[in-house]
Amino acid sequence: MHDDLLAFPMIGWEITTLSSEGIVCVRLPYLPLEHDSLAESLSGRPHAMSIEQAREFRDALTRSIQRIDDHPPRPHLAEKPASHREQMQQRRNAERRKRDRRQQVSR
Repeated sequence: MHDDLLAFPMIGWEITTLSSEGIVCVRLPYLPLEHDSLAESLSGRPHAMSIEQAREFRDALTRSIQRIDDHPPRPHLAEKPASHREQMQQRRNAERRKRDRRQQVSR
């Protein structure tokens, strides 16, 4: 699994429409791995798309879900990224604590 795919896990989504303009706006809030709580989440940028793009996006998501449903990950493969993700989170937390200590000492 690619590390960059796990670096910004989505915590939800916001979808708004501008019916008069035929535009769908999507915002994907995420939590960078160096942050611990949802209060530290980032809102993400709004992405605007036409109705046709929104349909293509929907279809692409549906195809991706179908591929996973048709070929579910094997348990031992699914556990590996989670373990790696936890290690990366622990490493980032340790780095943040060191940085915080250095800042406290320098004050």
